[in-house]
Amino acid sequence: MSGKKFGEGSDGVALQVRQVEQALRTVYVDGGLLHVGDLEGKPPQEREPRLLSRALTAQAVRMVTGFSPQEAADTVIDGIADRVASA
Repeated sequence: MSGKKFGEGSDGVALQVRQVEQALRTVYVDGGLLHVGDLEGKPPQEREPRLLSRALTAQAVRMVTGFSPQEAADTVIDGIADRVASA
C-alpha cells in the first residue's frame, strides 16, 4: 500500500476537477441559469472559462447562503457592467 488516499494522485485530482466541471455545467450552464448576454458572439476560448467562472461563483454563493441554484446564479454579476439581474 502506498499510503496515498483516493484522489491524492494527479490522476485523481484531474478526475475530481472534471467531475466538478461537469456538475457546474449541468446545473448552471446547461440549466440556463446564468446571465450570458454579454458573452454572445464571443469565441469559445473566451466564453467557456467565463461560463465556468460564473458557475463556480454561483455554487460558492449557494454553499454559503443556502440559496437555490437559480437564486445563487442571479447574484452573479458579469464584472464588466457590474449589474444585478432584475427579478
